[in-house]
Amino acid sequence: MAKANSLLRLNGQQINGNNLSCTSEQLHKIIDTLITFVTDCVWYSADIDTFSVSLPELNKTGVPSYIGNSIKLVELSVKVPQFLSGVFLAVPKQVSSVSWSRAYRTEDLPFEEIDQALYEIRAFDTSYFEIFSNNSSLLQPLVTTFGGNLEHQSK
Repeated sequence: MAKANSLLRLNGQQINGNNLSCTSEQLHKIIDTLITFVTDCVWYSADIDTFSVSLPELNKTGVPSYIGNSIKLVELSVKVPQFLSGVFLAVPKQVSSVSWSRAYRTEDLPFEEIDQALYEIRAFDTSYFEIFSNNSSLLQPLVTTFGGNLEHQSK
């Protein structure tokens, strides 16, 4: 288990030039960029709330639920015009049994425990995405593609 120590915030303008933030298209662009560098992940969701659509496959509680690979996440989320809140966790495929140490909420404090996840993506109140990792080099492709500044947890 590991605590996140790096954070990147991205809004719609940075991701695709849109004044709206937290759209499914923007989530797909983030995922596409990440999976170019980390291919063997499965995704989990928690605390999902969406604008005008309800998808039972995307978990509304704080307990992460299994979605599947990146393609499955994109297929599910394409139905969502905009996320009001949500947490998406990418876990290496070879982790056979994920043990979650806490509930995951969009409004959790930064730099929380991310368990076995490589990434925690939070869709924050239609304002921006927060992408956390315990390895700042895993966030560098997003910085290169979309800009933004990495924040690091002060020790």
